Amino acid sequence: MTDLNWCLTRDIIFDAFWVFALLRDKARRTNGQECLMVDHRTENSIRFDVAIDQRNMEMAGTGQPMWGHVCEGCVKFKRNPTTQDIEYVNAIVIDGVSVRCRCCSVSSDEDGMPCIEPLMHPKHKFCGKHGANLWRCFVRDCPKDRGENSRACSLPAHQAMENAETLIQSQGTRELHRRAARLGRPIDQEQAHSYDQKRRKKLVLSKFTHCEMLALAPCGIIKGRTTLFNAEGIKATFLKSLFPEGLEESLPSAVFYDKACHTLKHLLSTGDTYLTARTAFLYDLFHGAFCHKEDDKFCNEHCNPAQFPDLLDELGRIIFNTSACEQANVWFGGFGTMVREMSLACFGFFLDEMILIHNELVEMRLKQQGLNPRILPEEYWNGSWRHSSHAAPA
Repeated sequence: MTDLNWCLTRDIIFDAFWVFALLRDKARRTNGQECLMVDHRTENSIRFDVAIDQRNMEMAGTGQPMWGHVCEGCVKFKRNPTTQDIEYVNAIVIDGVSVRCRCCSVSSDEDGMPCIEPLMHPKHKFCGKHGANLWRCFVRDCPKDRGENSRACSLPAHQAMENAETLIQSQGTRELHRRAARLGRPIDQEQAHSYDQKRRKKLVLSKFTHCEMLALAPCGIIKGRTTLFNAEGIKATFLKSLFPEGLEESLPSAVFYDKACHTLKHLLSTGDTYLTARTAFLYDLFHGAFCHKEDDKFCNEHCNPAQFPDLLDELGRIIFNTSACEQANVWFGGFGTMVREMSLACFGFFLDEMILIHNELVEMRLKQQGLNPRILPEEYWNGSWRHSSHAAPA
C-alpha cells in the first residue's frame, strides 16, 4: 500500500488559487472559446508569470468586470425644475488603504519619480535596473562601497549607524530601550540612532509601496484599484485611467475624497479641463466635518457638498453613501499581512481577484435589496448611442 504522506502547504494552496483564477478569467473574457496557455518547459514557480502579468494589465483602468456597473444606490435621478427634464447624478468615493508589498528601495530616479520596476524576488532590496546599489554603503547618497560582511562603508559615522540599525531590528530590543529612555536612563550614542527618525531616513532600507487606492461606487461596488509608490502619488492620474478620454460618459458627477481640495488645486494648477469640467471634487461627510478648517475659503467654496443642491435631498442630506471607502477598507485591509511578502505581480493579481469576488457578492446583495444592479455596455459610456437610432440603455 502506497504511503500518501503529504499535507496541504501554502505553495499548494496558492498554486491552486492562481490556476483557478486564471482559468476563470480566461473563460470569462473569451466566453469559454479559448484555453489558458502556459509554458510547460519552465519551472513551476514561474510558469504562470506571463499569464499573471497579462491579466494584471487587462484589469488596470477600466478592466474590472464591474467597471460599468450602475444601480439605484449609486445613480440618482432628479427632475430639472427649469426644463422639467429627468437628469441623473452619480458619484465615486476614493481613498487609500495601507495594504503594501515590497518594492525597489531607490526612492527617486533620474526623473524624480519612485522606481516602479518589480523586484526579481520579494526578498531583494533593489530591482534589476538598480542592482548595482546592493554593493554600495547603505547610507543614502554615499558613493563608497560597503565593507565585507557589512552594509556600511569604512567611515566611522556610517559604521555607527549600521550598529544602531542592527540593534533596532529586534522589536523587543527596541521596546526595552524605549522604556529605558522614558525613565531617563542614559543610552549610548550608537543606540540613540534608533530613536532619531531623521537619521533613519538617510538610510537605504527595504522599502514598501505606500498604499492601495480604491475607487468605489457609493453602493459598495469597487470600480478600480491602483498602487501608489509614494505619498505624493497623483490621484488625478488614477482617475484619468479609470475614466479615460473617449469614455466621457463614465465621468462621475462628483468624486468624494478626504483630500479633495488638494487634488482639485493640483488639477487647476496643471490646467486640467477634462476632469474639472464635468466632475466636482468634494470631501466626504466625516472628513469635511472634522478634518477641514472652517476658515479655508477655497475648500468651503469648491469642495463642500452642501454647495451642490443636486447632491442633496429635500431635507438637505447627501444622497450618496460617502463613507463607502471607509467601510470597504475594513475588509480590504485584512489582506495586508497576506500580501506583504508577495511579488508585485502576484500582489496585484491577488487583490484584483479578491475585488472581483467581493463585487459579485455585493451585486447579489443589491439584487436582494431591489436596487436593480446592471452593467451598461461600452456604447453608452463613449456616447455613440446618441448618434444612432437606438435609445439609451435602460
